[in-house]
Amino acid sequence: MEQEADCFSAGLLMPSYLLSPHVNEESNPTLRHIQDAARLFRVSMTSMMVRWVRLSDFPCGVFSVAQGGIQWGWVSDGFARIKAYWRCQGPLRSSDSKAFLQAAPGLARYRDSQGLGLLHHWVDTDHRDVSVREFYAVIPYASHMLVFISASEDELPRRWDD
Repeated sequence: MEQEADCFSAGLLMPSYLLSPHVNEESNPTLRHIQDAARLFRVSMTSMMVRWVRLSDFPCGVFSVAQGGIQWGWVSDGFARIKAYWRCQGPLRSSDSKAFLQAAPGLARYRDSQGLGLLHHWVDTDHRDVSVREFYAVIPYASHMLVFISASEDELPRRWDD
């Protein structure tokens, strides 16, 4: 029921006809793009990050990390087209994200950074060699770390069975 309420409020506060053109002008989005959009629409970074991924035509995803593992996540159509779908839950496998968490353990204060990883660290996919950029943001009020990933379309296979 809470997820339904979240989806309803996201559509109300960030209508696709207003946000989608902004989202899809950035083929290589960064955390800064998402933060700027969150300020513009006056919503939380968590809400914006999820909505961004849901509206993006480009390959990106968002994941919540807490208690050492992936709690939930979403991927854009850009990843879904190559049959790269998020894993429901599981241990954290990206070494850069682990290093970010270990550098300052705890989720009590906001901090952000970025790193590199592989797509299969975040999603179920047969494409084991696809590199992703990872953007980390600790969200203290929610006691989790958000991870936004994006990949260059040039690195993705043309079709899911390539």
